[in-house]
Amino acid sequence: QQSDFFQAYAQAAKELQLNIAITYLEKFSPKPRNTVSIFNSDGEVVLIYSKVFLCSFGQEELQKNHYQIDDVGRDYNCSPGTTFDICELTTGKGSVKVGAMICAEREFPEAAGSLMKNRAELIIVPNSCDWDEIRDCQLKTRAFENLVGIAMTNYPKPKNNGQSTAYSPLAFGNNSLIAKAGEDEEIPLATFDMDKIREFRHEEQWRLDYKLSFTG
Repeated sequence: QQSDFFQAYAQAAKELQLNIAITYLEKFSPKPRNTVSIFNSDGEVVLIYSKVFLCSFGQEELQKNHYQIDDVGRDYNCSPGTTFDICELTTGKGSVKVGAMICAEREFPEAAGSLMKNRAELIIVPNSCDWDEIRDCQLKTRAFENLVGIAMTNYPKPKNNGQSTAYSPLAFGNNSLIAKAGEDEEIPLATFDMDKIREFRHEEQWRLDYKLSFTG
């Protein structure tokens, strides 16, 4: 985090008065971590989150003389994170509690559920894979079941196939999709109506209370 790469984004956040999230391979012992950090508009690091649910599948593939790297989980040689911390970001229209989950963690309901229990209102999802309908449905479900907004960003072609997407938990009347990019490089803007999301959370308080109190 003392690298020029890391510090350049801290400076950019301060100069542009933006909250910025970046991903990187974090120096850590005994193995590096797959990490996302969020800078606030003062250039301060307010969240450091390391991927808990690692993609360590396919390690036996590496034992082959001619292995296929695409058949190996990308985190096979990383240390896992241990917590689902959140941060509070200040914007021109108020503050919002933000958490993160990385790539395939959207496959596990426990990740988004843990962030919700820690009072996250918005979850960002840096991602790297070919996007498809089933993963779209996963994010829509994670947003609704945890009463949170979700914004996923994915690499465009040729690395992956883009389709960065943002969902609101307001699934009624097909209002949940609020932004979706194409397969090529672009900068889509997603506007979350936090007042409506908080109203929805209040209306669904019975669900929120149940999730917050459930320990089974």
